[in-house]
Amino acid sequence: MYKIIVTLSMLLILFTNMGSANFDDIEYVDYYTDERALSVYLGLKNEKISSFTNPASNIYDPNVIKVYGELPEIENTGQLVSYIYTLRDIRANSYDKIGPDFYPEGDVVLYGYNTATGYFAIDLYRNDNNTTYSDEEIEKIYNIVKEEADKNGIENIPVVFRLTNNIDVVGYYDVNFGSLDETLEDNKETNISDSKDTGEDRSTPGFGAFLCLMMLAFVFYKDRLL
Repeated sequence: MYKIIVTLSMLLILFTNMGSANFDDIEYVDYYTDERALSVYLGLKNEKISSFTNPASNIYDPNVIKVYGELPEIENTGQLVSYIYTLRDIRANSYDKIGPDFYPEGDVVLYGYNTATGYFAIDLYRNDNNTTYSDEEIEKIYNIVKEEADKNGIENIPVVFRLTNNIDVVGYYDVNFGSLDETLEDNKETNISDSKDTGEDRSTPGFGAFLCLMMLAFVFYKDRLL
């Protein structure tokens, strides 16, 4: 009986808005509790984000090519939420200046994304393993962020530049946690952004197919148990 239910479910998924899920309907919340979010932030502050480029560090990331600034002192969740909002304001107010530099016309793939980490993350496109960016190119983007940060009273804003081959999302995304999500209730902003909004639904490629594969795996697993 369960095989029939699974089969019908797969058909429903495949023929209902086939292969796509509107990003506007996806909730990027509750990945962290408030306590966990603050703990992760304080742990990263203790390690220092400059350690992203240190091969001997526990947080070493080989994709990080440049780090500016350090995380500010934060003592509680309320301060963290306020600070994250400021990072998002900096992103919003400088977004148009970065517009011409977005992929594919430019090299910026993600700009000021996942602000819950506490730093301003920027991903640059790496089309091969030999891609390099000059200090001048990186400095140009950093100065745009810094200019807006200065207006918002943030000195020495933490900015992390990474290389990426992933171009599935261009723009930014945010992951929220309890208190941060609650403060967004009156501001239903899209969590996934595209630098060139055409008005079309932004969708997850192969979303329906992925769910079908998960269901098939479940069926085979059940068969092996019987």
